[in-house]
Amino acid sequence: MEKRYNALLFRRHPVLLRDREGMPFGFEHANGWFVLVDQLMTDLESLLRERGVSEAFWPRVVQVKEKFGTLRFYVRDMFPLNSAEDDAEGDEITGLLGRLAMEKVGAMCSLRPVSEIPAIAERIRRAEEESADLCERCGSADGLLRRGGWVHTFCDACEDLYQAADTYPDRDWIYVPIPDAEALLRQNK
Repeated sequence: MEKRYNALLFRRHPVLLRDREGMPFGFEHANGWFVLVDQLMTDLESLLRERGVSEAFWPRVVQVKEKFGTLRFYVRDMFPLNSAEDDAEGDEITGLLGRLAMEKVGAMCSLRPVSEIPAIAERIRRAEEESADLCERCGSADGLLRRGGWVHTFCDACEDLYQAADTYPDRDWIYVPIPDAEALLRQNK
């Protein structure tokens, strides 16, 4: 994804994306999935807030990329109570508590890693599934999963450009402006 769209996602979702060093390559897909990824992170933030999960326990996004023609969205749970010293000393109780977050379920609570909350795992799975129908380059809902050589999801027009390109991925042709992302860029200046 273009650097300016990467930067916009980091501004819009600073808690989920708080570890820039953990994502050295940024978002490893073309611009067309910007809206899908932005909406996914917005939904995850809402789900975490609805469940009363403290931002200190929110997972952090560690990789977002295209693989085998569809989106892959990887998160790692945050462990604020588990420091390097705890690991070195083998403090299993502190480490365990650091790896767990509270999920409110009616009057009861359960302890579990945040990324294991079913609604969160389901929302990530659904976005990955939706990506198979969205052109990775332009965001068109006419995307088709294509096989042969590099597996990818492009609409017919973008597939023609792909076939005409000398090498893939030639990032000069792959970046096209995404109207919804452009509007967000103008709002967030």
